[in-house]
Amino acid sequence: MEQTRQRAEREAPEQTPKGQAGGGAPGGRRLCAQCRWLCRALARADGFVRAHTPLVIGLCLLCMAAVATLKFRVYSPEQFYDANGVLNAVNAGGRADVDQSFGFTIRAFLLLRGLFGALSLEQWGYVLLVPGALAFALLVWKARPQNLCAALLLLCFSVLLPFFVFTVGKDMLQYLAFFLVALALLYIPAEWGKISAAAALLAPVALLFRSYYALMIALMLLVFLVMRGYRAQRGVKRRALLLCAAVCAVVAGLFLLRALLPETADALFTIRSATNYAMGKDHTADKVILDVLPFERSAPGFLVNYCVAAVRMLLPFELCASPGDIPFVIFELLLVGLLAAGFVLSRRGGALTAVYAAIAAFFLMSFFFEPDFGSWFRHQAAAFPLLWLGVGRPRAAKEG
Repeated sequence: MEQTRQRAEREAPEQTPKGQAGGGAPGGRRLCAQCRWLCRALARADGFVRAHTPLVIGLCLLCMAAVATLKFRVYSPEQFYDANGVLNAVNAGGRADVDQSFGFTIRAFLLLRGLFGALSLEQWGYVLLVPGALAFALLVWKARPQNLCAALLLLCFSVLLPFFVFTVGKDMLQYLAFFLVALALLYIPAEWGKISAAAALLAPVALLFRSYYALMIALMLLVFLVMRGYRAQRGVKRRALLLCAAVCAVVAGLFLLRALLPETADALFTIRSATNYAMGKDHTADKVILDVLPFERSAPGFLVNYCVAAVRMLLPFELCASPGDIPFVIFELLLVGLLAAGFVLSRRGGALTAVYAAIAAFFLMSFFFEPDFGSWFRHQAAAFPLLWLGVGRPRAAKEG
């Protein structure tokens, strides 16, 4: 009997007193096992995305074709106000009572009308889908998605692009301009050559189409110089001093602008309030980005409005109040998170200085004037060729 009892004690599992290390071990082990399984599944998904870029591109193109086909089944063509305005002007042979950007857009589509004839809004969508999708596929092939989140972001763009951009309107022209900038950033080897080519390509856009792209050029060059200087400095203190000096220089420039060119400062500082007022939007309107200090003409007040708008645009959690807007919140968080991660992982921007300088300039410019979230998401979709270079990994950079 004694031998049987000793054998049973040896074969029984060891019991850990409650409260000591390992207490509750079965539940803890199950949780750890589930976490490990999830991590392995995500790693496999990331590997699948990296290994099957053509499949990802094909799914995105199918999604684009589906959205282009279904959007006029769900929404009436009359609900696309800007596109209808341009289309009516094109079919009428042009209009004189429009601003610079609308006038240039109308003239551009008048030239295309000579090639394709008079088309409906839906037919234009299919015509513009072809070059837009080809440009999309080329960029994704050259700068490949590296993880599941990047593939999900591509699917988001695959919905936004045919809905907002691949149609008669200004956004298609901006998409093509950003595509040319992206090609320059991809294929020109030297960083100074990249940034110079990007500025040269955006200059005619600022002169002929939308003047605020001159602001983007200035911001892009400024950010590029700061990033180059940051990389050249050694030590945390020197880099911190450089960043502080850059911020102080920008703030001082705003005060000088207010003192020397008050009319220009008024137009710049109040552009968002003036746009919303001209469009008849007030605090009761949906998804409007209102200034905290409306029509504020002082430099400190402008900085408050600018910083608040930047936070709201990058982290649009307020849209979660409407369930239908939650996908847009997810899209924005994916985009901002992946851009930030890409910047950090690419040697703090050292390998792609010109790319991240151009992306930062786009965001900094947008914080000045975006009047509502709908316009903000639409303009980000039009800037896809530029933004994607900060998310995907260029093949040349990977191979080198």
